[in-house]
Amino acid sequence: MVVLYPFSDGSGSKPRPAVVVSDDLTNVQSRDVILAQVTSRVNGPLQPGEHVLVDWRAANLDVPSKVKAGRLVTVEKGEVKRVIGRLSPDDLAAVQAGLRKVLGL
Repeated sequence: MVVLYPFSDGSGSKPRPAVVVSDDLTNVQSRDVILAQVTSRVNGPLQPGEHVLVDWRAANLDVPSKVKAGRLVTVEKGEVKRVIGRLSPDDLAAVQAGLRKVLGL
């Protein structure tokens, strides 16, 4: 999905892809969704919880990208601009592992 993702310093936001990491029940019952940031900056060493998407084309992304499980944000569903795709099962499993790592689960 594409959402206005806020800058961590609170100075604004930028439309960018994100992965919904909240569960389906929460997504139905809440007016908010929990998202992990997606970035096209894939070069350099990975930080804890980051995963370079193997199937980024299947996720309907334009360029190679990685999910940053350590960059979570909660936004109202109305802030979601559009849904662009889904992660493959392997990429989803890797993102879930990254979330467990950065959240200490």
